[in-house]
Amino acid sequence: MKKENSALMPYLFLAFLCSGLMSCSTAPIKSDTIKIQRLVFLNYSSKTLDKVRIYISKTSEFASCGHILPKSECSTGFPLREYQGNTFNVSWRENGQQKSKNNIRAQQPLNLITTRPVNAVITFGEDGAFSADLLQ
Repeated sequence: MKKENSALMPYLFLAFLCSGLMSCSTAPIKSDTIKIQRLVFLNYSSKTLDKVRIYISKTSEFASCGHILPKSECSTGFPLREYQGNTFNVSWRENGQQKSKNNIRAQQPLNLITTRPVNAVITFGEDGAFSADLLQ
C-alpha cells in the first residue's frame, strides 16, 4: 500500500463508522403521520397546580412542570415526534392533595392536517374538568 493511501485509512474508517451509526438512529417520521412539536399544560382553574407530570407507560417517557399558577401555562418544545396513540397518565398536586387521571388518550380533531405539526395540550379546569387534545 502506498504511503498516501495509508494516511487516508483513518479518515475512511471514520466515514464508514459515522455512516453506520447514522443508519442505526431512530427511524424517520413518515409524512402521513401526526407529528407533535410541543407539550402544553394549561391551568384554567383558580388553583395552583404542583408537580404536574405526564407519563406514557408503554414507552416509559414522561414530562413534568413543577409549578403552574392559576390561569397560566407551562410548555415544553422538543424535536418533532411521531404520535403513536398511546394512552398516558397525568398526575398533579392541588391544594396539597394528590390527583391523577389514568389511561387517557388525546382527542384528535377531525380536520387535522398531517403535514402540519400539532401541540399536545393538557387542560385543567375548575371542579376537576380535564381534557387532552391534539391542536394545530
